[in-house]
Amino acid sequence: MALVTLGYALCMGAVNIVTGGNYLWLRHPPTGASLLDLLGPWPWYLLWMAVVGFAMLIVLEAPFAIARRRASRGMG
Repeated sequence: MALVTLGYALCMGAVNIVTGGNYLWLRHPPTGASLLDLLGPWPWYLLWMAVVGFAMLIVLEAPFAIARRRASRGMG
C-alpha cells in the first residue's frame, strides 16, 4: 500500500508541474498553520511525511500481524 501511495504522489507531482497546482502539498505547504509546520521546510517535510506515514502503517498493522502470528501457532 505504501508503494501505491508513493506512485500516486509521483503522478500528482507530474500533474502539479503541468497545471501549476499543489496537490498533496508537494510544491509548498498550505498557507495557513498546519501540522506540516512541525516537519520542517520544503522539501524536508516531504521526507518526514513519508517517515511518519510509514510509521503509522507499522503501528496500525502491528495488532493484525500479532493476531496472525498467534493464529498460525495455534494460540488463537
